[in-house]
Amino acid sequence: MIKKIYTSDISTSHPGIGKVYATDYYYTQLANKLLDDFKKANVDFEDSTANIMRYAAISLTLYMEDIVADSGQWRMFSDLCHEMFGWPVPMYHDETEEYYPDEPSLMAVRYIIWHAANEMKGIWWNPDYDKLDTLATVAYQRLSDEFEKAPINEQLTEDVETLMKESEEDFNKMRYALIWFITNCYIIRTARSEDFLINSMEDTESLKDMMSDERMRRFYTYMTSIFAYKFGPLALYPKQYLAALARAKSMEKMAKALDEIEVIPIHAFRYTASEDGQTLHMECTNGRTIDVPRNEFTLEDDKLFSTNCCFASFVYYQGKWRLNGVMSAIKNTEGIWEDLCKKAPDYIPEGQAVADADWYIRHTGGKQLLFFKDATELKKYMVEKMHFNMDMLSSYGKEKDQDQPTMLFIDKDEPKDCLHISYGFCPCIKAPENPFYDQQTAIEEAVEMLWHDQSVSTGAALYLLDKGYVPDILNDKLISQKGTLQTRDSDARFLLRYMRQYKY
Repeated sequence: MIKKIYTSDISTSHPGIGKVYATDYYYTQLANKLLDDFKKANVDFEDSTANIMRYAAISLTLYMEDIVADSGQWRMFSDLCHEMFGWPVPMYHDETEEYYPDEPSLMAVRYIIWHAANEMKGIWWNPDYDKLDTLATVAYQRLSDEFEKAPINEQLTEDVETLMKESEEDFNKMRYALIWFITNCYIIRTARSEDFLINSMEDTESLKDMMSDERMRRFYTYMTSIFAYKFGPLALYPKQYLAALARAKSMEKMAKALDEIEVIPIHAFRYTASEDGQTLHMECTNGRTIDVPRNEFTLEDDKLFSTNCCFASFVYYQGKWRLNGVMSAIKNTEGIWEDLCKKAPDYIPEGQAVADADWYIRHTGGKQLLFFKDATELKKYMVEKMHFNMDMLSSYGKEKDQDQPTMLFIDKDEPKDCLHISYGFCPCIKAPENPFYDQQTAIEEAVEMLWHDQSVSTGAALYLLDKGYVPDILNDKLISQKGTLQTRDSDARFLLRYMRQYKY
């Protein structure tokens, strides 16, 4: 029994969440027509059948409502996919289809159904699975038949444009637009994003001393997350989705302001007021100084200046530094500034320096990728070539990993934590310098590298794809084998993002 789709299932994804639109009746009826079409197709996904069909019908209805009104959501997503992967729709590339972002597209319908199946089942589906194709065929026929008579939801377009205009004028409104993307926008929100936010909220229990109110902790979680983590199928920062939507709406000035956003994550600051009291001069523990408008802080002067130190995070937007999240005052600050500086995560003791990628590569004789027969050989190399102390390497090579072939990768794109060690996938890497490659193992397991972020870092995975060292991934059934080597490579890069999301 598949539950009927209600207007609330559609309206919850609109920018004005829960807002009633004149076209709601039509689009709710369309969603249920799609659901009936799916039932008649007699496709069985076992215990996930009802969830996949219902979610797909809702998502396709929102897609239809969006493209008929050309509200910009699908156009934004499609523009990003074309820019990042060379195709307007990920996973599905039909050169014979005449594609327009404001008309029903079979490629888009296939992708939306594939995504719905992934969301509802929690496994990664073969994009060419015949049962998914069956749903796509009937859904595309329905949307094509309805396209000319579907009403234009002008209110949806107006609400999206209002969202954009308010975001350009108001930092707080911009932040809530970012939240809408990751929690409600039909083409961006995912179950993984929701789970991540829930888990992040639970992690703030340790901050009860600073933030006793649960609503304050929730606010802190969301304001921190929207600037610190990547979300959605494309594993982008929310501001990147918003900038792409701005460009789809020809709002280049706003897109540029979003591109230029700078974030200072939560740090300890000490502060003084300017002579006119309109500005706070903030000094971070790392020595950086910024000027923040006094009205960013809602505390009265007597409370604000009862101390001169706080924990806070700031975002630079539209030419000003803005307080992001909450400010937590540090009491009893007499003589503790030096200690706060030493406890900061980016503190480097005098006389020491952080070894960067170039330093490590010089000590490997120019090599960025190395292989060892086991953890013991790796640790010996790191002591001899990189001057590590053996006790610093005690965590490398847990008992179950001691005898496995080991990969060492130096990531040039990481300013710190640039050393990556992997024990699990050496047999899957067809690099000239890797004596442990085993084709049969690679055929069976290589694709798992796309989602095993603990075993293979994103930087390492991209390096291996760039070098052509993981050909067996491109031949896996999780990637459509109907395309060229180029399309399969772009699909692998998309899947790397899709499967990792906030861990990308």
